[in-house]
Amino acid sequence: MLNAVNSAFAKIVNGSKWMDETSKNASIDKVKDITAIVDGVSTMNENIADNSGLTAAFRAYKRIRPVPKKQTLKGLESYTPDQLFFLAYANALCSSETAEFTESTILSKKTGLSPFRFRVNVPLKNFQLFAKAWNCPRGSKMSPYKNDTCKVW
Repeated sequence: MLNAVNSAFAKIVNGSKWMDETSKNASIDKVKDITAIVDGVSTMNENIADNSGLTAAFRAYKRIRPVPKKQTLKGLESYTPDQLFFLAYANALCSSETAEFTESTILSKKTGLSPFRFRVNVPLKNFQLFAKAWNCPRGSKMSPYKNDTCKVW
């Protein structure tokens, strides 16, 4: 169903004569974001766990990370230790999902899980220390909130 909506919108946008390619692609991406609605009630427990788990893991990392010694990983020297933490967090849920799998996850209330990209991006959007580590300005895609972010504990 979601694919049908996205496809129909893409056909309309791509057929327009008045939009440039950048605008067409941005419009299609925006509709994909809007139509990829996850039922927050059926996924609430896991969403809270993802947000809380990120906070707990980051606190633990900050407590055990050796501060004075500058250690780098070959090929990743340009990243700060905090940025590497967030890359590792995202990598833990990294997957290659087909559109059909993502759609079935969204539409199925049995799994209680959000699609993986939401399980990574939403907690990170809610975590101000992520925005600080990556210099995400308030109001940007990964730091969208103008005021404080949602904090569970």
